[in-house]
Parts: sequence; structure tokens; C-alpha cells
Amino acid sequence: MTAIAIILQFLLASAVWAGNEGGAGFGQTLRPLFSARQAGTGDIALEDMWRNGALIEANTVLLDQGLKWMGLGAEAGVGSIFRANAELFSFSSSDVTKTYEKSDGTYGGTNGTEKVDETGGRVTGKLEVWKSDKWTIKAVGRMNGLFQSLPGMKTSGYAMEAGAQGEYRMGTESSLLAWGLGGPLGRGAQRGFANQWTVGSGIYGTRPKGWLADAEGYGAGFEASFLGEGLFNGNLGAVYWFGRPDVEGGTWFIRGGTRYSTGSIMSTRFQGGAGALWTWEDGGGLEFDLALVPLGGLGYFKYLTMTYRFPKPAPVNEVTPVEPAVPPANSSKPALSAGDKTKYFLPSRGQKAAVDVHVSRRSILSAQLLDMDGKHLMTLRSGDIVDPGNYRIEWDGSFGHGAMAKMEVPYIIRVTYNNMTMDVRTIPVNER
Repeated sequence: MTAIAIILQFLLASAVWAGNEGGAGFGQTLRPLFSARQAGTGDIALEDMWRNGALIEANTVLLDQGLKWMGLGAEAGVGSIFRANAELFSFSSSDVTKTYEKSDGTYGGTNGTEKVDETGGRVTGKLEVWKSDKWTIKAVGRMNGLFQSLPGMKTSGYAMEAGAQGEYRMGTESSLLAWGLGGPLGRGAQRGFANQWTVGSGIYGTRPKGWLADAEGYGAGFEASFLGEGLFNGNLGAVYWFGRPDVEGGTWFIRGGTRYSTGSIMSTRFQGGAGALWTWEDGGGLEFDLALVPLGGLGYFKYLTMTYRFPKPAPVNEVTPVEPAVPPANSSKPALSAGDKTKYFLPSRGQKAAVDVHVSRRSILSAQLLDMDGKHLMTLRSGDIVDPGNYRIEWDGSFGHGAMAKMEVPYIIRVTYNNMTMDVRTIPVNER
């Protein structure tokens, strides 16, 4: 095998959700860049399917022969409805000496050098199409583009992939996952192609009280890819972490997985990795991940990923008026300040008592109206599982069916979320 053949074997290696295991042009291969998280869990993107917030990420893949891939991406969403990820990546090699064989198969010496370059990118979008108390279904679409400069040829092409992912929530601490993706469908190197179908399933959850830390979490899954030329890829992966990624402090990750590929340089390979995340008080954070993936006699892929998480938007105050509160004329009642734990409002003006809360992790959100003795009066929001975000609980001063609360009498709005309970006193007042 010549040195150039080794390079091409790296360049045309298979990738999860895209590409195949052979060929010499974009029409036969697409090599997306993995993160170290995905590489560490057997090439299954267990941790990336349900990410929240805005982030930027840098990836690099180093090879023992001095070859490397590099990538840069950004990801953000609009609430839980839509999320997009854009990535640019490149492969480069320094000049590699070409070798050749004599007619009898013996070493024949060197014959100059060659250089291989590859640049590309992809954009992935996820759209929430259906959601209930238990289920969330998202449509997934991805556009890929690639330019290759190979020895003696240049190719370029594009491809699209489409699929879906679903989550079934089993209470507040765990979820079942399922996903599927078809493609790439596109054109490159003067040929069309439809090369791969991928399906997978897994479980994802948290443990409020773990073995070594107060909070821990886990994820595990399997994935199968059926390639158009008859080859098959199977993946198993798992991740376990110590800490709470959504609160201030450190979180440590351990990852492992295996990948079976027919027709590959290694039919079965075991891979793994680790990571560390530090989350700040404002919700921002910095994460470092690494993974090792063996390639038999060719050495190892060494994956390194650095992720910067932007701070979360400042949560609204725990108690805030719908509009600037105006004290009744000649009243000794103070105007409501943002930090006041008592909420005064004028039902006759259409004002409502409002309690705004920031849910930092998926949890049950409920709200009840109580009297000052703790007696339940009515339900303001029945308990349902919600995604992280800002939510508002409102009370208009009525008990329903035209019955109004007594004016100048305090009531309690009790809100339960993030596995905690908050009581807010509110008083409907008459206009004077």
C-alpha cells in the first residue's frame, strides 16, 4: 500500500449518518467531522440530539501520520420549536512522499510528493412538529457540501438528508429516544447517489442522588446504518456524567462505545473518551472533550473538541407585574417593586397577578391558588412536563364561573418547578 493509498483510506473512511466505505469522489463518499462526544460514544450523537442554548464549537481530529481535520460550528435555537447548527470543516495534509512497486512487487523507491485537501460544510435544522405531555417529535433536515482535491483529480458536490427524532418522557428523570435519517441524496462527481439509511434508539436520564455526586446522569443507545452498496454499520455507545450540566459547577463525563463496519479497515473497533464542563452562574460554560478511535495498523484518530456555551438570557424576576403597578389613590399600599414578594393588582383594571419562573431543566411545572391557611382554592396550572425556559403563571382575581376573590385579602400562588416549591403572596385590591 502506497502512502497516497493510506491517505485516501483516511479520507474516504465511513461516517455515521453519511457516506460509505469506498470510492474516490464526492459521489461515493461524504466525510463529516465528528465531535469528540460523538466519537467517544461509538459515533452515536447521544448528547447532541437535545441540546439547548446557544454555543460555538471547535473540533480537530489528529492522525498519527500527521494528517488532521479541523472544524468550527455554531448552534442556536428559537425556544424549543426550531434549532439550527452550521459547521465548516477542512482536511489538510503536508506533502506526502509517493512510493511505488516494481513489477515483481518489491519496493521501487519514491516518486515525488502529493497533497490532499478537503473543505466542506453542513447546515442542520430541527423543527418541532408535535409535542404532548409525554412526546416530542422533531423533523430533521441537513444540507452538505464538499470540495475535494485528490491526487490527479478534483471533485465537488452537495447532498441532502432528511429524517426525524422522537422523545418519550418517562416522568421527570428519564426519556426514551428514537431517530432515523435517510440520505445523502444529491449529486457529485457526475453521479447521483442515495447511499444510506440510519435508525437508532436509546435512553437518556438523570439521577438526583448518584454514586459519587449529588446528581449524575446517563445515556445509552444503539444505531444501525444500511448502505446502498450492501454494507452494514452497527454502533453501541454510552455516556455517564457526574454533576449537573445546567447549574453552576463542574461536570465530568466518561464515554465508551463500539462500532462494527463490514468492509472497513477494522470490522470491530472499541473507542472511548472523557470530558469536563464548567458551568458559570449565568448559565454559560466551557467544555473540553477528547476521544480515541483505533484504526488498526494505521494508528488512532485523536478527537479534541472545545465548546463555549453562551450565558442564558437573564431570567425574568420571580415576581414581576404585568404592567407598572399603580397604587390606588389615597391608599397606603406601596407600589410593587420587582423584588417585592407581595403582588398587588387591580382586577377591575384587567390587571393580573403574575409569577414568572425560569425552568432550568426539564421538570414538572404546576401552580395552585391557596388561602393564607394553606387551603387549596383552585388550580392555575395542572402539572405537566416542560422544557427549560421562561414561563408565566397568571391569576385574574376570579375563582371561575363569575365568582371573584375578596378584595384586600391575601392569597398564595404556589408554583412547583425544578423539583422545588415557591410561594408568592398576592392581594387583589379595589380601585379607590
